[in-house]
Order: sequence, then C-alpha cells, then structure tokens
Amino acid sequence: MFGQPGRAYVYFCYGNHFLLNIVTEKEGSAGAVLIRAAEPVLNISAMMKLRGCRDVKNLASGPGKLTQALAVDKSFNRADMINGRELYAASCGNEKFTVTKGPRIGIKKGLDLNRRFCVKNSRYLSA
Repeated sequence: MFGQPGRAYVYFCYGNHFLLNIVTEKEGSAGAVLIRAAEPVLNISAMMKLRGCRDVKNLASGPGKLTQALAVDKSFNRADMINGRELYAASCGNEKFTVTKGPRIGIKKGLDLNRRFCVKNSRYLSA
C-alpha cells in the first residue's frame, strides 16, 4: 500500500480470500483502491472453472470472487498494473458509461463519504 503508484497491493483477508488493490498515492504514502468487481470479457470459461460458477454475472461480482476468477494470489503483490503482462488494468475500448458513487460496503465509519465508485447500472456488481 506504501509502494509505487500503479502497482498491485494484494493481501489475504479474513483467512478466506485475497483482495486486489491498485496503489494510487506517491511511494511512501498509504493509498490504494480496492477492485471490488469486474465485467468478465475474456477467458470466461476459465473463470467459470476457477470459480465453479456458471453464472457470468456472478463470476467477479465481489472482491473475493474477482481474485478467485482471475487466480490472483499473494504472488501478484507489487505487480505492475499499468505495463504488466500477467495482471493489469485496461479499458475495453470506447464504450460510454456513467460512473456513480455511493457508500462503501463492509465498513461502519465514513459511510457518508460516498467512496464506492462503479459503472452505473452494471450487472456485474455485488450488492
């Protein structure tokens, strides 16, 4: 979390699953964005096998589901999410979409800050 911006910060949560974050602040300052969900686009059958799930909307609709579907574990910690080869953040093209914000999930403090950002009306989000 204190590393170079654009790097993955992966950690094991609740002794249950890995979570994927992308570091956003300058090196030495804590700051990252938790990747909570993704729309499956490529290798969907491989994701289904990894998750044991046949519902494409449910494949990566939560932070633990996402890392399981992408086979992300601690070995991806510090991966280059901008120029990487195995794990990286990318745009799917020129699709137009609206970003909406709301309260974060799984916390009790700061709910009024509305720091959960997502694609409006996405079918691939967790509740």
